[in-house]
Amino acid sequence: MVAVVIMAVGLLALLRVAIMSIDTNMTNSLRDEAVRIAEEQISTLRQTKYDNLTGQSNWPTTPTPITRKLRSADRTFYVATWVRDLDATPSAKIVSVAVGWDYKGSGSVGPTKRQYVHMASSVISRPPGT
Repeated sequence: MVAVVIMAVGLLALLRVAIMSIDTNMTNSLRDEAVRIAEEQISTLRQTKYDNLTGQSNWPTTPTPITRKLRSADRTFYVATWVRDLDATPSAKIVSVAVGWDYKGSGSVGPTKRQYVHMASSVISRPPGT
């Protein structure tokens, strides 16, 4: 009887470790996808003609939702971008992208709700001779 109790406690501990590793793995997968989304957005902004990069911003009022399939489920990421001049330098701008997502308890309030944000920025200079 004691052996059964000891074995049950050991199996519960192993179950907890398995659940924690799955949770950590999913968190990492979501973060990796957010990094990919931010890189795509920065790349798009870098390909935009310099003069078209104005003080655009949709942060934090209206982030754009982007849905990606991750592990056979649709996951929604919220993307916000903004562009501003680099100090008083008229020949350089900073473009920034924030990608946010929820994990565990999405839509709920309280200690189980986990919100994450990945931010990426880049400086874009005016091409020479323009």
